[in-house]
Amino acid sequence: MNRVVGDNEEVARSVRKEFVARVLPGAAEGNISPFGAGIEEFDRLNGEWYAGSDEQDDIYNDASVDVIEKLQSNEAVAGAGQSSWGPAVYALTTAENAREVADSVDEETFVASPDNAGALLSLLP
Repeated sequence: MNRVVGDNEEVARSVRKEFVARVLPGAAEGNISPFGAGIEEFDRLNGEWYAGSDEQDDIYNDASVDVIEKLQSNEAVAGAGQSSWGPAVYALTTAENAREVADSVDEETFVASPDNAGALLSLLP
C-alpha cells in the first residue's frame, strides 16, 4: 500500500487512517466536519511527504501558507489546504458560508460546488 506515499509507512498508515476514520464516514453521512478535517489532514500529510523536495520547501508552498492558515482559523471552514504544490488553495464549507469564506481572504477566489452526480464514462467507437 506504500505506492501512495513512497516508502514512508508511517505516512501511508496515517493517510489510510484519515480516509477510514473521517473522510469516508463523513462523505457517507453527509457530515462536512469529519470529512473536511480528514481532507485537511490528508493534505497536510501529503505536504509532509513533499516537504524538503524540489517541489516545495515545507508542508505548504510559501505563497500558500498564510492563506491556508487564515482559512483554517475561520470557524465556517471545515477543512482547508493546498491544491497540488500551490499556490492555489481550497476551503471546504457549506453553501451558506461560501461567499463569506471566499471574501475572508485578500486573494482571488472562486466558489464551486461538488459534482455529486458521479463520473460519466463513454466509449468511443
